[in-house]
Amino acid sequence: MLPSKFTNRMKFMLGQECDAFLVSFECVRSKALRINPCKLQGGREDAYSKLPFETKKILWEENGFVYKDEDEPGKHPLHMAGLYYIQEPSAMSPVAYLDPKPGQRVLDLCAAPGGKSTQIAGRMQGRGILVSNEINAGRAKILSENIERMGIGNAMVLNETPQNLSARFEGWFDRILIDAPCSGEGMFRKNEDAVTNWSPENVRLCADRQDEILDNAASMLAPSGRLVYSTCTFAPDEDEGTIYRFLLRHPEFRVVEVPLYEGMDHGNPSWALIDTSDESTWTKPDLQDNAASTQDDQDYGLEGCLDEVKINKEKLNKDNLNIEKLNKEVADQLANCIRLWPHHLKGEGHFLAVLERVNENSDVDVKINSAKEAGELHGNDMGQEADESVNDISQEAGEQSVSDIDQKAPTITYCPGGFQRGIRIEQRNPHDSSYLGEDIYDSDSKGANVSGNIEKIDSDSADKKSKKKLKAKDRRLMDKNAGRAQNKALKGGSDLELAKKLWEEFAGEVLSESGMDRLYGTLFTFGENVYLAPFLMPSTDRLKVMRPGLHLGTMKKGRFEPSHSLALFLRKEDVKNSHDYPSDSKEIKDFTSGLSLTASLDNGWYLILTDGCSLGWAKSDGRRLKNHYPKGLRINYAD
Repeated sequence: MLPSKFTNRMKFMLGQECDAFLVSFECVRSKALRINPCKLQGGREDAYSKLPFETKKILWEENGFVYKDEDEPGKHPLHMAGLYYIQEPSAMSPVAYLDPKPGQRVLDLCAAPGGKSTQIAGRMQGRGILVSNEINAGRAKILSENIERMGIGNAMVLNETPQNLSARFEGWFDRILIDAPCSGEGMFRKNEDAVTNWSPENVRLCADRQDEILDNAASMLAPSGRLVYSTCTFAPDEDEGTIYRFLLRHPEFRVVEVPLYEGMDHGNPSWALIDTSDESTWTKPDLQDNAASTQDDQDYGLEGCLDEVKINKEKLNKDNLNIEKLNKEVADQLANCIRLWPHHLKGEGHFLAVLERVNENSDVDVKINSAKEAGELHGNDMGQEADESVNDISQEAGEQSVSDIDQKAPTITYCPGGFQRGIRIEQRNPHDSSYLGEDIYDSDSKGANVSGNIEKIDSDSADKKSKKKLKAKDRRLMDKNAGRAQNKALKGGSDLELAKKLWEEFAGEVLSESGMDRLYGTLFTFGENVYLAPFLMPSTDRLKVMRPGLHLGTMKKGRFEPSHSLALFLRKEDVKNSHDYPSDSKEIKDFTSGLSLTASLDNGWYLILTDGCSLGWAKSDGRRLKNHYPKGLRINYAD
């Protein structure tokens, strides 16, 4: 049974529509999956052709499909192989409006369990850097596992607080997604625990927490960047109210007007001041009963009506804002927010707002100049060419679109605290954009080799004279990060050189030309584990890292053993030896349960495939394939 205070508030919000809204909780919910366009060389079309289910397209996500209720895709071997991710339709909408591009620096701030992060990764096509963060350690582990299952190589998974990240990454990310922790009202139909745990007090707690998360995220957004805020709740306190309070605190931001898909609705400005825990705030002007009309020029009846509605003074005092009445100019922007109602479309309840900065030319100049002084600019030529590019962008940024600036981003890329250090593996085929796709050069890597060879990054720090103009705290942070990252990555240089040697031997024996072309970046180690980070990946120093890029494998007694992550990243074309079994075969059932397979093959490592999708490693001794499928993922079919 739904909480009475919840239904009373919804009756106030929706009026005559509330009956249809409440009936939707008794309806069967839509179930959906999203295919992984990076899993196969043929991309989306190839991946879709492998689906063994009858599906229907989702309007706002080109890789999303609704499947029939009787299907069980979560138990299929192709799910284990990372061909698709199970995600309800409405939850796919925030990333569609975030619109991440290949080569960008993207932050998913509240990322667990990983649905939206893996969706972002699919759109990035393996290029750029995706930082997926989750504050809860247990949920961060699940996030890391899903990043692995989907074969994502350009992601860094963190277990950090938004405060720590904002102190480190000021103005650095091109895209930021906040799928905020919320009261979960939109999940009532899906999750009974959400109903049990709901209370007006929890709604207020969530709203306060969202205010803080948004403030931290705002400081990390780069000039001309985009921030998308989303929740899975209907509570105005956490939706229109959160965005309204944010705009009051951050007048440099605006809510972007974006097109709506069929079934979506606009946000409602008249709900900006509703406090679920205080029924005296449930006051609104003479508006239509319709929750949120889809007419773009709707008159919300704000003028002269909402001036009498008092704002939540506690939250205003907290933010030191001397305003007691609704700010109509700010509230008008809330109509550009988007609501997804379960009685208007096939999906659960969701809310989102697309935010961008305005009047930020000065910020562009400050951040680029700071990057130059810190020696953190990266470009094909760190001399005159880089300076000219920086000047061009700083002069034109006010008029350029995000895509225009992104085209030049490799020349001006910098990272507070520096990038991950280790041994640089250059891209063999510069025209192959199937993986990291960034020709970014570390400013400390003098004379970087672009011929396809492997070269150790120079460990010298940036010129000390260039740091003198930095703020003291920024200089101290940069020095600590650079020094500690270097020590961590290069400690016992012989270990890193050994990792390079063992990896080269393995790659020469197992990988094809295609595989070698896709695997480039910064090679580094954590103990016996060997990783390959995108060139854009920040230093791991002073961060709680769960997954730093692609885990290549482990050094064991002078030999290299490939990881499950590498197996799921690779495609059939990337290896010299593979063996493919139908997904409904006994062999795949045996393999995923941990049994060895009988096969007369040449000795060596084999990539096991199911229906053309990589699933794991096996090693042949000539008579059988020894199983290397991870023990923690094996299935006991007897159960």
